[in-house]
Amino acid sequence: MADSTDEDSHRCEQCTAPIGDSNERRVVTSIEDGTAVHRHFCDENCLEKWSQ
Repeated sequence: MADSTDEDSHRCEQCTAPIGDSNERRVVTSIEDGTAVHRHFCDENCLEKWSQ
């Protein structure tokens, strides 16, 4: 398995920082127009800021 790079990693919906493999990472999944949408966040703080 290859290491991920900034180019192929997800970016935080709140602060746009690249998100690596971390136990702090949060993902919110929703269905929009019949398609699953996954929003990625650095941590709980970014998720809370985004959801306000």
